Amino acid sequence: MEKGLTGPENPNVSFKAVMREGDPADEIVKVAEEEDVDVIVMGTGKSLVDKHLLGSVSEKVVHYAPCTIHLVRTV
Repeated sequence: MEKGLTGPENPNVSFKAVMREGDPADEIVKVAEEEDVDVIVMGTGKSLVDKHLLGSVSEKVVHYAPCTIHLVRTV
């Protein structure tokens, strides 16, 4: 997974890829709290099923995350 990620060009911006097991929304919120993150960037799904599932995950994250959320539409 790390191989596919590229670093930010701005040295003041850091990012971290995290893999966890469990309910996606709960785990995203937990990591945000544990790592004291400033922003979460989440993609939306490509298919109707993905959009429905990610919609519920993103809705829960938006409700409970301790930081700003940016939702990016996946094409």
